[in-house]
Amino acid sequence: MNLIVFVFASFAAISTVVALPALNVGRCPGNVGPPPEKDWAVLGLANVTGFTLDDGSGPGKQKTTMWTCYSTDFLYVKYLLADNNIYNPIRGCNAKLYEADVVEMFIAAGTDVPHVYLELEVSPYSDLFASRLVNPNLTCAGIQDDLINCNATGITWEARIHHDGFWWAYLQVPWTLINSMSRTRQYRPTAGPGDVYRANFFRVDTPANTNDTFEYSCWSPTMAVPPCFHKPAYFGTLNLV
Repeated sequence: MNLIVFVFASFAAISTVVALPALNVGRCPGNVGPPPEKDWAVLGLANVTGFTLDDGSGPGKQKTTMWTCYSTDFLYVKYLLADNNIYNPIRGCNAKLYEADVVEMFIAAGTDVPHVYLELEVSPYSDLFASRLVNPNLTCAGIQDDLINCNATGITWEARIHHDGFWWAYLQVPWTLINSMSRTRQYRPTAGPGDVYRANFFRVDTPANTNDTFEYSCWSPTMAVPPCFHKPAYFGTLNLV
């Protein structure tokens, strides 16, 4: 993983300096994404090992590893998740998967803080949520949610549960979909070296003990209490190389 740190300053009563992560994402071997069932750890891909609690208070208790690479036409992402209580009873395209175990990805083209971005979610049972988000306030209030029919996204996705306390999720996302989110940038159907995207990657974990609270972890913590993933100013940067 390559961390290139830059600074975002938010002002309330006092100024807070937050270092945002950046990841240099290389082309997939052969310009084709590796199959989801393959051990991506041996491929030398860009990766994030260990998510941070969304409020920034420490590492997630349930370990998350994420790998990513790209081709001319697709972004490929795989999550491997340690989980002592794999649970999500919610089913169906664009159901409220975020109410239980799920991984999420928010992404938009360019370096600016996005007011419009793509949200994707995958549950352990291979259900997909896909939506175009318009976020005028850059927070969880006032979001406009434009759901996308899962079969019309062009995404290939899969999730699989292992009996040894792990599950994984895989996304093959067309650049045509990602790049179509913005109405202010010139649309391009492909991506390549030098292109930059703002993104964040999240996880919701259902506790094994019903007396415990849900765990919300992510690549770039949004410092929100209560948890709020929809803070694009905290999105990190994906640099295609």
